[in-house]
Amino acid sequence: MFQIGVTAQSMATTTNPHAPILIIGNSGFTQANGVAGGTGTSSDPYVIGQWQISAPSGNDITIFNTTNYFVIQGVAISSALRGIYLHNVTNGSVRSSAISNNGFGVLVERSSGISISDNIMSDTTQAMGEEVRIDNCTKVSVVNNQIYSATFGNQGKLGVVVNSSPGPIISNNHIWYSGNAVSLDNSAGALVTGNNVSYNLGTALSLTSSPNANITGNLFAHNDVGIAFGSSNNVLITSNVVYQNLGYGIRVFSDNATISKNVLALGGGSGIQCCLARFTNIRDNNFTRDGLLLVTGTDLPYVSMTITPDNLVNGKPLRFYSGCSNLDINGIPIGELILMKCNNIRITNLEIFNTGTGIQLFNVNNTLITSNSVNSNMYAGINLFGFVNITVAGNNLSNNGVPNRSAGLIADPFGILTPPFVASTALIAYRNNFFYDSVIDSNSKDQLDRGYPSRGNFWSQYTGSDICSGSQQNICPNPDGIGDTPFSMYSLYQASGVSSAVIDNYPLMHPYLPTPDTSPPIWLPNTQLYVTSIGQTSATLNWAGAADDVAVVSYQVYRGSTLIANISADMDTGTGYQYGAGNLIPGTSYTFKIVAVDEAGNRSVSDLTSSISTQPQQTSPPPVFSLSWWQQYWYFIALPAGAGVAALAFLLIRRRKSILAPPSSTTPDLSNPGR
Repeated sequence: MFQIGVTAQSMATTTNPHAPILIIGNSGFTQANGVAGGTGTSSDPYVIGQWQISAPSGNDITIFNTTNYFVIQGVAISSALRGIYLHNVTNGSVRSSAISNNGFGVLVERSSGISISDNIMSDTTQAMGEEVRIDNCTKVSVVNNQIYSATFGNQGKLGVVVNSSPGPIISNNHIWYSGNAVSLDNSAGALVTGNNVSYNLGTALSLTSSPNANITGNLFAHNDVGIAFGSSNNVLITSNVVYQNLGYGIRVFSDNATISKNVLALGGGSGIQCCLARFTNIRDNNFTRDGLLLVTGTDLPYVSMTITPDNLVNGKPLRFYSGCSNLDINGIPIGELILMKCNNIRITNLEIFNTGTGIQLFNVNNTLITSNSVNSNMYAGINLFGFVNITVAGNNLSNNGVPNRSAGLIADPFGILTPPFVASTALIAYRNNFFYDSVIDSNSKDQLDRGYPSRGNFWSQYTGSDICSGSQQNICPNPDGIGDTPFSMYSLYQASGVSSAVIDNYPLMHPYLPTPDTSPPIWLPNTQLYVTSIGQTSATLNWAGAADDVAVVSYQVYRGSTLIANISADMDTGTGYQYGAGNLIPGTSYTFKIVAVDEAGNRSVSDLTSSISTQPQQTSPPPVFSLSWWQQYWYFIALPAGAGVAALAFLLIRRRKSILAPPSSTTPDLSNPGR
């Protein structure tokens, strides 16, 4: 079993006070300087151990200009400017020690052959500084450490920083509640493997000018961003779990990157954001409620990309077409669709939901998009960039985009995003159904209706009335199923005072459905109802959204057979839906059920259910680490079979950050929307 989560092996149970230690040169390894044994050879290194040291205005242990082998182990280092400071040394090891509340926990400069392993490094007093910093070194490894800090507002201490140090090994560490967890700068050939990097305020792993890195078999969960790298060519990212990060899972801005066999799930942005770079290879990844988002720009190198259909999005192929023409994409299984530099395309009868962006078209012209269902995608339903003559007609778009989840570009949910770079009519959209969706289009010459009587689109947000008819809607009273007043679009540029003139002049009063909707909503495989924060009188229900061929409009919440709430489908938080059930009785068993309902009133056939027992009445808090304590403060989720990284066995997700103890083992449940 692949175990993420470490202990400080052989950690000293008793330490003796000692003054700060300063060793300069090999002659400084003396008993007076804390050396407890050894001869300085590789088989018998000097041992500095079992000391308790605190130097608030200086360094606890300083070693300069040495070549002998030494080990610092079993020490308790705290409250110093630098806990352990190694400069111009070789053949050193720091292991099995407790290093806490220092400006720098371990600082290593201009050294070689250094190992930092099996330590517990923590800080609960400040958000400044770094737990481990490696500068201008070679042959350095950071292995099997626990590194964490308290957070202060939106700041956290940096975890591991490696600068100008080629070939570092960062392996099997558990790093959480830091700012940026692991940062590599100008450090080529890094191996980052087997780490659990979770709950950090910043980026879990960032690489800058650090080519030829191998990032494999890690867990990056519940961070701001999972992995980000720029100016770092030839990076391999494989067999990682990148799970429920607030922003993007993996951000790619470097040439010759290979991203393969990763599990990416429930990201707040997209699973992978790329790729203003050349020769990117994206293969055999498994996306769950996540996807691939291509970055727009004036110079798009995507023709050199390789995106293979063995990438799965919610169990269906991610389809990528480049340089195509006269293509009819009709009714085939697609988890996400991306077209690049194509012409004369027909896209029809697709169902795409619960990914980043359902359909992305870049420099695609003369295209018809019709009779598709594109619903519940995080960033957008349809994203069009740099196009001419696109017709979008007869589609169902619902619940695409989530407020404040659009990379800072927009603030409202949207179904179709078009750019401001075209000067004539490039888009005609009509007879589409927009449920809790809108169109962002800054080109005033685009048309969101086909004139009268061909009509426009249905908008669930439209509140106008239908009393009149005619091209001017002035023949009254004579209702015609068209709103008497236009429906105005939200502009991408309204925040800067530039208004969009794109409007639907003939909005439909009712959904446009050529045939009655009789299909019920469906749940993605492995979707479950999770009940968390179980107290004596309340509990929190969490679930991910369902999909429908037209639109899910609400979720009914039942306690037993009693309907207790109707949750509108536009209340998606970005990671799913949540409802707080109250007025419960202590020590009582309950069964909760979620039913998805579509716009025609069809109810999901298989419902989400979960049974719980509330906490019993207590006069004092439960003992720490008792069964009731675990039930109150923690919960487990399990990885569905076949999710992609079978070696991961459990993920113990933290529910209350105020307790600074780490989850001890890992496995994300890719269906769980709760954080």
